[in-house]
Amino acid sequence: MNHLKLIFLVVLFPLLNLYSQNNEKIIGEWKVVSADNGYVYINSKTDSVYTSLKFDQRHTNKVSRQNWIATFRMSCSKNLFIFTKNGEYFQYMTENKRMPIYDGTYEIISNNKLKLKVKTLVVSDMYKEAEYYFIDDLLCFKIDSLESWDNKPTIFILEKIK
Repeated sequence: MNHLKLIFLVVLFPLLNLYSQNNEKIIGEWKVVSADNGYVYINSKTDSVYTSLKFDQRHTNKVSRQNWIATFRMSCSKNLFIFTKNGEYFQYMTENKRMPIYDGTYEIISNNKLKLKVKTLVVSDMYKEAEYYFIDDLLCFKIDSLESWDNKPTIFILEKIK
């Protein structure tokens, strides 16, 4: 029986440590490197934009196309995300932190999922789930967003600034 406990601890301990590291690693201020809603991809570092075939088919008019891209760029490309040690969550349009788009709380519910309780400028309490994972020092944050069609999530690649 003691051997089973020892094997269990040897297997479980690294998993708990990994969970703890992800929990700690998300804390901080993050700026957008790129945002992708499945139709428009924006890279803030290179100031480049790519669109999907479906987007191009929907927006054959140049003005409509430019308006949708500009709206997505304005609403996502300069966002600042903050996750505090106390479980608070803030998302701002820009790094100047004037007024949050979302503010509320977050809870890590598994190694790659968050539960958010957020307030917006319009809705008092809204519950969302988000996925997250790390690639090197970048945070990949996947969340249902108002800036998408067909209920596709927006995937943000975020770089830590603090």
